[in-house]
Amino acid sequence: MWQKKYSFSKGEIIFLGCILFAMFISSALLYADFRKKIKVEGKEPIGVLKLKHKTTQRKYDKEVIWEDLDEAVPIYNRDTIRTATESQAVIELLDGTQIEVGENSMIVLNMAGNLANIGFLYGAVRANQEAGSSPLKISTASGEIRLEEGSAVSLSAQEGQNLNVTVNEGKATVSSAGQQIEIGENKRALLGEELEIQEVPFRLLEPAPQERIFADGPLAELVFSWEGPKDKSELVVAKDRNFKEIITRKIASSPQREKLAPGSYYWRIENANNRAKVSESRFLVVVETKKLIAVSPPPNSTVETKEAQALVNFQFSRYDYALSYILRISTKPDLSEIFLEEEILTNFVARKLPPGVYYWQVKAKLPPGAPSVETPISRFSVVQKKELDPPQLSYPPQGHRWHRYWAQKGLSFSWHLDKVYTQYIWELSREKNFATILDTIEVKENSLVYKKDLEEGDYFWRVRARTSEQEEKISVVQKFTITSGDLFVLLSPENKALFQQSQSIEFRWKSEIAASDTLFLLAKDANFQNLIVRERNTETRYFVYNLEPGRYFWKILAFEPTFSTSSEVRSFEIIVPDKDIKLLEPLPNSVVDMSDKDFLRFAWEGSKDRRYILSLVFLDKGKSIPIFTLTLTDLSYDFRELNKLNEGRYRYSVQMEGSTKAQSAIFSIELRKKPEPPEIEIPDIIYIE
Repeated sequence: MWQKKYSFSKGEIIFLGCILFAMFISSALLYADFRKKIKVEGKEPIGVLKLKHKTTQRKYDKEVIWEDLDEAVPIYNRDTIRTATESQAVIELLDGTQIEVGENSMIVLNMAGNLANIGFLYGAVRANQEAGSSPLKISTASGEIRLEEGSAVSLSAQEGQNLNVTVNEGKATVSSAGQQIEIGENKRALLGEELEIQEVPFRLLEPAPQERIFADGPLAELVFSWEGPKDKSELVVAKDRNFKEIITRKIASSPQREKLAPGSYYWRIENANNRAKVSESRFLVVVETKKLIAVSPPPNSTVETKEAQALVNFQFSRYDYALSYILRISTKPDLSEIFLEEEILTNFVARKLPPGVYYWQVKAKLPPGAPSVETPISRFSVVQKKELDPPQLSYPPQGHRWHRYWAQKGLSFSWHLDKVYTQYIWELSREKNFATILDTIEVKENSLVYKKDLEEGDYFWRVRARTSEQEEKISVVQKFTITSGDLFVLLSPENKALFQQSQSIEFRWKSEIAASDTLFLLAKDANFQNLIVRERNTETRYFVYNLEPGRYFWKILAFEPTFSTSSEVRSFEIIVPDKDIKLLEPLPNSVVDMSDKDFLRFAWEGSKDRRYILSLVFLDKGKSIPIFTLTLTDLSYDFRELNKLNEGRYRYSVQMEGSTKAQSAIFSIELRKKPEPPEIEIPDIIYIE
C-alpha cells in the first residue's frame, strides 16, 4: 500500500491561522451579544407574557435574533412579538391593559411616557384597556386607533383585504385617509383608500377571545352565545382566520352547543340572508387533557447507596400548559405526612434522601379553568448497602473492535466512578485468565487513555478497585480486538462511472477514523500530480460541481503526522450531455413510395458514440405487429428485407440505450407504380404422350 507522511504547507498554516482568528472574533461577538442581552433584560419590564399557545417569539430592540418565549416571562419596551401558525399569546401590561395576539401576527410594543403605543404589522390583535389605565394608541400602515378608558378593539388584516377595526366595548377614535372619526361599541371601521364605517349586527359573548378550553375526552362540548338579530343567524366555525376551511356552518340560535376535537379554531356569526353582515371573528383553542406520567424512580424500585443519603432522580412527563410542577414526597401512602414539598419549573429534579420507604407524586400547576392533572402516587425505597460492588466497566463495550490507527493515537477506557474507592488499577492481558499481564496502570480517576502501540489481535482488560482500607474488588473481564484492515471503504460513485457535464457528483465513503482526520483528493491523473481538490473534510462525503469533460481520479487519505494511508483509487468520466433525438427519415406522417427502392432508410440526429435501439411495428386494424428491434451504434440504418413489408401504416421509434425516453413517428408505405403481372410463355407445339 502506498504511504506518505504529510506536513503542513505554508498555505495550510495561513488557512489555519485565519480559522483561529475567525473563531476568536466570533467568540468575542457572541460574548458582546450576551452582555448586551443582559443589559436589555436589566431594564424595567412594561408587562408580562401571561398566556401562550404553541410558538411565540420575541426580538429585542435593534436585535436580529428571535428567541422562543415561555409563559410568565417579562416583556420590555420596544420588544417585537410574533406568533406562528395555530399559535396565540396574551400580553398584560403593568397598567392592566391586555393585548391578545392571534396566529401569524406581529406587533411592536412602545411606551413613551404614559402613552402605550402598539405597532400593528400584520395578523390579528385585540386590545382591552382597563378603566384608569394609561392612554393606548395602535399604529398601523393604514392609520391609527386611539382607545378611551375601558374600551376594547379588535384588528385584523386578512390577505387581500383592508384593515378591519371592530370596537367591542367603549369607544375609539380612528384616523385614516385624512379623516378622523369616533366610533362606538359594535361598530366596524374598514381602513383603506377610504374610511368606511359599518354596523356590527352581532355581539359575541362566549367563548371569550383567545379562550382555552380543556377537553376531558376526545371531544370538548362548547357553548357559543351571542346577541343580535334572531332571523337566520349562522354559526360558522373554521380552522383558518380567512374562514376558507369551514368546520361547522349551521342556522343556530344563542346559545348553541357544539363538540370540537382538540385543535385551534376561529368562529363568528353571519346573517344567512346577507353574509356581508357578520360579527367579529374570535380565536379559541381546544386543548387535549393528557396524563402526567411518573418515569423515575419506577414503582416499587430500590435506590441503593453506600453513604448516609442517596441522590434520587425524579423525572416525569412534560406537560405543555404547565406553569410549574408541585413535587410531594411522603413517608405515608396517602401523602398525609409530607417529607418534602417544593415547586419546580422543569420535569426532572434530583434530591438527597436518607434510607427509608417513600411515596411521591407530581401535580401540574395549570392556568385557570384547566382540570387537575397529577401522577399516580408511586412507592420507592432507599437502602444503604454495606457490601461493596465491583467496578462496572463502561467503555469499550464487550467485543469492541479498534483499527490499529486508533491504537497508535491512544485508546480510551472508562468505568463507573464510585466514591468509596480511592484507587483504580487498570490491567491488560492477551489471555482471558490474566495468567500473564501485559501492562498495569494505577489511576485515581475512572478513565484513562492508553497510548502504547498494540499489534493486531485480541486483548482483555479489567479494573481492580481499592478502598482507603485496602479492601479490593475486581471487575469482570472484557475483550477488545485490534484490526489492521482498510481504513476506508469507498461507496460511491462506482469505479469508471459516467456523468454528464451538468451533473453534480456526490462522493461517499466509510471510514474507521474521524472524518476530520481524512483528506479528499481529486485529480486529472492516476498519480495525483495534477490535483483539482485537496481538502480535509468534516464528513464522510463530498460534493463536486461543474467539472469539465474528461477522466478523473479520486481517493481518501488518512491525514496524520505519524500515520498516513490511502484508500483504493477510483476513476470516473464526465461526458458531454446527450443531444435530443430528432427523427429525419422517414419524417413523421410522411408517405414513402417503395416502387423503385430496394431498401427502407431510417435516420436520426443524436449523440455520437452512443448505442440506439431502433424498432418498427406494422399498424393493422388497431393491432401492432412487430417487424424488428435492433441495437445500433450508427445514426442511420437501411432495412433491406422488403419481403417483410406491406402497404399500410407503420410506427418506428428510436431510443438511446439506458434511457427511458424514446422518439417515435408514424409513416405510410405505398407502391404508386404497381408491378405488372408476370407473363407466362407457352410454346407453339405441345407434345402429349
